Amino acid sequence: MPLVLPLAFIDLENELQELIHLEAAMQLYNQTVGFRNLAMMATGAIPISDIISTKTMLDLHLESWAQARQKEDYLERSILVRLRQLPEGIRYLFVTAHRSALNDLGL
Repeated sequence: MPLVLPLAFIDLENELQELIHLEAAMQLYNQTVGFRNLAMMATGAIPISDIISTKTMLDLHLESWAQARQKEDYLERSILVRLRQLPEGIRYLFVTAHRSALNDLGL
């Protein structure tokens, strides 16, 4: 008989995958555009580059970055809460299956 995982396990797995992808995207964004550069451009400390040519676009980038950080924080909290709610055997199975990703994310 095949193993049937509870929906809570699958939902938790989906949230973990979303967090992994979001973390990777944020890391790439920070390495290329860089939040520090955006903040300095917004304050006028450095000129706005050709990539982000208008103040409106700069504001949009800053807002998108802030929303991504909020989503990241939400997912981290949600994963920890859902993980605690799983029965012990299922929680052990999840942690065992995703130990590397959980460690990489600091969860």
